[in-house]
Amino acid sequence: MIGLVLLLHTSACSCNQETISPVAPIAPEAAVATVVAVDMEIPQTLLIGKATEIEAIFRIKKSESEVDIGDFKLRVSIGEQKSFRGPINGSQISYKDAKGSQQTFSNSVEKLLTEFTNADPDNPAKNLSEFKVHFKLAPAHEVIQVKIHFELLDKAGKAIKNIEVEWIKSEVVISPLTKFKEGEASFTLQNLKEDIKDLRKITVSIPDAHNKVFFLIGGKKKTEATLAELLPYTSSIAKDQETDPIKIIMDNPDDENNETAVFSILVLATNKLPIDEEKVELYRPDHLSEELENLAQEMKKLEQKGQLTKEELATLKKHKKTLNKAARTMVSRLKAETREIKEKERKDLEKLAEEEKQALIGKDEDEQHAIKEEYKRKRKEIHSATELKLEYRSGVNNAIKHNLLGIHLKPGKTPQYRQGQQAGHRISLVIGRIEATMGPTFIAVGVGTTIAAGPPTLGGAAVGTIPIAILGAIILTHGIYVIERSQTNLDSLKNK
Repeated sequence: MIGLVLLLHTSACSCNQETISPVAPIAPEAAVATVVAVDMEIPQTLLIGKATEIEAIFRIKKSESEVDIGDFKLRVSIGEQKSFRGPINGSQISYKDAKGSQQTFSNSVEKLLTEFTNADPDNPAKNLSEFKVHFKLAPAHEVIQVKIHFELLDKAGKAIKNIEVEWIKSEVVISPLTKFKEGEASFTLQNLKEDIKDLRKITVSIPDAHNKVFFLIGGKKKTEATLAELLPYTSSIAKDQETDPIKIIMDNPDDENNETAVFSILVLATNKLPIDEEKVELYRPDHLSEELENLAQEMKKLEQKGQLTKEELATLKKHKKTLNKAARTMVSRLKAETREIKEKERKDLEKLAEEEKQALIGKDEDEQHAIKEEYKRKRKEIHSATELKLEYRSGVNNAIKHNLLGIHLKPGKTPQYRQGQQAGHRISLVIGRIEATMGPTFIAVGVGTTIAAGPPTLGGAAVGTIPIAILGAIILTHGIYVIERSQTNLDSLKNK
């Protein structure tokens, strides 16, 4: 159990991820020199929150000569993906092909238009004036902004229409709250839709704080304030701009009731409708570890005073070592998996670079350009695969913290994250069983030594060994709780 604190310091991976550069807009005069027989339109190019569906409409213009939509291609690319910790990958797009089969990609796809519609393959343009293709975006965990590029290509592969679609989590997004230190924490806001020129029209609220947390404005406690009040030195917020930190103060930070305080931070528009919400759970991850450290000190004192028999001391040390080993193994495994994922990505990229170098030898300028574009796509595929593997590791970490410390179990947006959570529940189950086995031993040794020592005396054994029995009860209770919660979560996954 002492090793649990190490788990909480296992930092989230911050990989160097390649960001797909936005595709430059094509000038109208450079698009085509003749009348284009097929046109593309996307009515909704800004998606917000739960609106993740994109409708692409293709229109076939009347022409004296027959139009073959098989001469045209569609390329869809996931471009820049942004989170509060920087560039990120992992978002996916799905659609149904001409056969009605579900297709998914996380980088880009390039297909003939005939592969998006069930038109007559022998005469694809017959009685076909337009058709629609629906795409659905699945944003990656933590992502707040995604840009998607749609390119209609002619037979030569030249772009004749270019449309960018942007998805944002909300108009104004709230960053994760920092950890409370000395009763203070902070968060920032990022404006993703349009310039905010009047900060009085946007309000930030903490509606369910129950007086545990508040904003301090002009020496007064408030749970709702305008951006003008929270950011007195800011006159406006431009699109894509992140604000200065906004402080939240905790009332009575030493109050044990704040260990499980839950509240939300809301950004509200002028009509008081919520723009974004960030749920916060306060907890003290090192509470049990501090108690176990106290236990270690008690054991050391009793050993020095000779108030524990060799057998009792050996038993306590054995159980303590078993739990420490389990915790260290768990943390080491997570770290090792992260290192292996990064190392594989590095080796794959090195191998790809060498392949690209060999492929470029003896090629002319146009061929080299095509080869470079192809390998650029392959590099992005490697980065996306790495991100999905790291999603698994994040799921493991979240499940363990949920089962052992009671923090929020995040809904898995990707299969990899959900699989990681399942593995985390299994690991938690093992730790719970170790605790449930270890607790009674501490209780027996603590109570036995107290009885043998007689009535409590200053500096006597009875006073010194009471924490051992109490800690045994805490460990046993916590172990049973972890077992029940882990098993419940595993059962719920099996039933889905």
